[in-house]
Amino acid sequence: MPTPPADVPVNATGQLVMTVLTSCALLAVWFSGWRMSRSKGTPAPLVLLAGSLLAGCIEPMYCIAFHLWYYVP
Repeated sequence: MPTPPADVPVNATGQLVMTVLTSCALLAVWFSGWRMSRSKGTPAPLVLLAGSLLAGCIEPMYCIAFHLWYYVP
C-alpha cells in the first residue's frame, strides 16, 4: 500500500501562489454566480455553486481513501 511522501519538503512559494490564485478564482466564481442569480431572479446559480463547492471539499477524502498520490520521486 503506498504511503504519502511525508519526508519531501513543501515549496512555500508555490503553495502561496496556488493558494492566492485559487482564492481569487473562487471569489470570481462566487461573484459571477451572485450576479447571475440577481439578474435571472432565481437562486439556482448559487445553489449550483454551493453544490460544486461541497463536491470540492469532499474530493480530497476520495483521494486519501483510494491512495491517489500525485508525486513521483
